Amino acid sequence: MPKATQILAFSAILVLAAVPAYLFSAPIHTTYLWHMHQPIYWPDKSTWNPWRYETAFETVTLGHSQSDVFSIFNWVVVPDIHIARACKDYPFAGQEDNCDPPNQADKINPPQGTYTKTSISRGVAVKVPPGYAERPHYAKYIDPGTGTEYKILVIPSAMAPSWNEGYGMYGTSEIDSMARFNDPAHPILVLFSHDGDNAWSGGYSYYYENVSSFSHQAVSRGYEPTTVEEYLQDHPVDLNDIVHVEAEDSQGNVKRTPIQHVWIGTGAGGDEACFWEPETPSLGDTLSIFYSAVYGTLPDTASRVFIRIGHSGWKDILTPDPAMVFDAERDYWKYRYAIPSQATSVDFVFNDGRGNWDNNSGDDWTVPVSGTIQFVMDGVLDSSAVKIASSSGIDLRACVSGTVLYFATQGVLSTNGVDHFVFVSTSPGSLKSAPWAKSGSVASWNYFLGGEDSNNWCGWFDGAGTLVNSSSLGKAQGAALEGTIDLEALFRTMPRRSST
Repeated sequence: MPKATQILAFSAILVLAAVPAYLFSAPIHTTYLWHMHQPIYWPDKSTWNPWRYETAFETVTLGHSQSDVFSIFNWVVVPDIHIARACKDYPFAGQEDNCDPPNQADKINPPQGTYTKTSISRGVAVKVPPGYAERPHYAKYIDPGTGTEYKILVIPSAMAPSWNEGYGMYGTSEIDSMARFNDPAHPILVLFSHDGDNAWSGGYSYYYENVSSFSHQAVSRGYEPTTVEEYLQDHPVDLNDIVHVEAEDSQGNVKRTPIQHVWIGTGAGGDEACFWEPETPSLGDTLSIFYSAVYGTLPDTASRVFIRIGHSGWKDILTPDPAMVFDAERDYWKYRYAIPSQATSVDFVFNDGRGNWDNNSGDDWTVPVSGTIQFVMDGVLDSSAVKIASSSGIDLRACVSGTVLYFATQGVLSTNGVDHFVFVSTSPGSLKSAPWAKSGSVASWNYFLGGEDSNNWCGWFDGAGTLVNSSSLGKAQGAALEGTIDLEALFRTMPRRSST
């Protein structure tokens, strides 16, 4: 069996039933777990050291205990929070949990829906589903080498009530608040676990005042004393009632514990500051963007996260920055972005609304959008272009991808002594003289691409006929005279029509 089965060999246990018997046929139970070197329930003065109380170790050694539960343990105590954090819907919040989020690979217990939240005096809110995390289950271990299956009973320790019960006079109110979650077929078991005299200088006030007071309150409300063993005899745990316990190493670390199962997910997430779905978006998709302040550079305690987002090199930035929504199941902040039809990429960074930014170490986040076509300017007709016009054996082909218009016609090598022109206009105007001292007239244009017959040269010109060199204009001439024009960059909008 795993070594965990030996843990309770160094602990002493006493049990007391809790919650009024008239509320349920099988009431909630409460349990005490004290360190073996602290006094046991109702301790006597030590016969070994008269200046202190008898420890649980002495009680067992001297045979003062009338219970045989110290002999063999077939169950193990674990913190309730490590069962709660392994639930699929655990409501992690950095500003409340004050620790790392659960490992996604650990979140395999069924969702519970309702969690009680108890704050303790260390700036932490402990959140558990009482009807699930505060009752015994079995834990299962399969030896990866042999395939042999082992099971052991898991007794949850109520961490927040233990803190409060160990640091001040304690009544039954926290226990009573769990009553509505109690299932008589599987009654809640609340285990108080601590060293027995926290904040109680010597233990007298704790054992003879706090425990006594709580016990009398319990009796007055109809509670009955019991033991863990008696509880398990009265309410046997189904062998198929398997719970997963969050992995933790000897130092209490849960973030990167070496465990035998690994979170695969969708290829992103886990310890990532940011990931998105789908991983390779296409035009028309809705992109779901996820961000973690824990793994990113924003403060872990950020109560709000905003996204600054645009597309195609930071065009059409949304203002104001949209607020992201916290996805409790994924433990990430989330934003859904409808990808514009002309986008070639989605660009974004994050902030907390208080002047703190995460811009991916200055690189921003840029997600390429598939479905856009990369046009090649090599004088060869691109296969994506379709014929849109034809006259006297000369064809005009075109294609739009994102904000870029591609067009092509036959190159000057296909004719003899004739220059070729393609005119682009958002709205063809009145006729004007043809360029390059050609005869005839042409409707007014914004830009034209001219190909010269005598030397196979080509170039772009503006509405005034002036040669233009721009990164928003592409050109080449060979078997085809072809060009590209970034419509949004040059026209500040996507024109509804282009013509020659």
